[in-house]
Amino acid sequence: MPEQKYDPIYELISERQDTALKRTLKNKEYVDLCNHQKSSEKSIENLYKKHLEKSEQIEIREHYEREIERRSYELNDIYLQGLRDAFKLLLFLSETDN
Repeated sequence: MPEQKYDPIYELISERQDTALKRTLKNKEYVDLCNHQKSSEKSIENLYKKHLEKSEQIEIREHYEREIERRSYELNDIYLQGLRDAFKLLLFLSETDN
């Protein structure tokens, strides 16, 4: 197994993501949405089984899994761009401050 190198940028991003997720867990609307999704999961699964063939179930599930993965890439890139912009702004402000 290859040895993992310490990456300070990755570490910073991970810490900021953890902070953001902890803050998200305090958001009542987010928590309500999670609870609703969890409570409706069984009924949705039953509808799938009742009205769709197995191949249709798989196709729909794969579509939404890819959609989630796509959105994850987009959000990650947006987050990284925000970090880059923040660092550039800090550099600019530190240069103009002198």
